[in-house]
Amino acid sequence: MLSTLKSRSGSIGVVAVVPPDVRGFAFGSFQIKFRLQSQTLNPYFVAYFLNSPLGKAQIEKQKTGSIQMNITIDGIKALKIPIILNELQNKIIQEADALRSRVNNMRIKAEQIVIAAKSEVEQIILNKIEEG
Repeated sequence: MLSTLKSRSGSIGVVAVVPPDVRGFAFGSFQIKFRLQSQTLNPYFVAYFLNSPLGKAQIEKQKTGSIQMNITIDGIKALKIPIILNELQNKIIQEADALRSRVNNMRIKAEQIVIAAKSEVEQIILNKIEEG
């Protein structure tokens, strides 16, 4: 069974799925580990939903505290997750995974462009110094 982690303080509401092949992991006191009781909900769909603006809006309403905000187990239980067909959940997961992959590839390319640009600027500066 997949476990899901939710940060309960600090970056409140960030959700991640811990795959079943990860054994013996430890998590900090600022996280809450929970398992879904519903067999109809895919944990990856739940994570994407709770990390979405709709999920985050609900999490905002459940925050407690004054200086360091937290979310409680009761606050997590109060969150409303849409129950949709498994096929649609899987399609959402596939499309979200594909988008994340594209974004990650674009980030890597952007970092490479920045490194190349810095190198070019450094070379231009060095050439000017040598000429001068």
